[in-house]
Amino acid sequence: MALDLSKIQVNTACYSVSQIVSMIEENQIDLIYAREDGFRWSAFAKCSFIESLLLGIPTPSLYLLEDVNFQLRVVDGLERLQTLYEFIHEKTLKLGHTKYLNVAGKRFDDLSIGLKGRISHASVTAHIIDRQTPYEIKDYIFLKIREGQPWSSERYARTLGPEPTRNNP
Repeated sequence: MALDLSKIQVNTACYSVSQIVSMIEENQIDLIYAREDGFRWSAFAKCSFIESLLLGIPTPSLYLLEDVNFQLRVVDGLERLQTLYEFIHEKTLKLGHTKYLNVAGKRFDDLSIGLKGRISHASVTAHIIDRQTPYEIKDYIFLKIREGQPWSSERYARTLGPEPTRNNP
């Protein structure tokens, strides 16, 4: 099957970490189902990700899928988003030992103003699959992004949504 390349609609946007956290708070980015699947990152991985942001090291891009209600579903980057939300909004993540910073035992509110600013203003790139992209192309993009990374069929269905039918466009 040949894909019609003109129908692939993926937009790229840069957000600050504080914008991303606000989008999660306002349910513009859907993390509800993430809690159903269970959170997979270890405390070490969470801390290492936060340290990367504090050091100004670029992190991998997020891949999001815009649904018919303009809400964004996470295709790739769920653990990073959940970690940011847990650290900055819920304030439940306490940092462990890091390689380059002395932040062990600190939560977001315990950081200096300078470090809070570094993480809040850190830039995150997101690739957003447009809601008008045909289902079969979304499916193909989804599989390419997730290549080699297993997902449950339930999570796959919740993220991609139902395949359109004549009665369900």
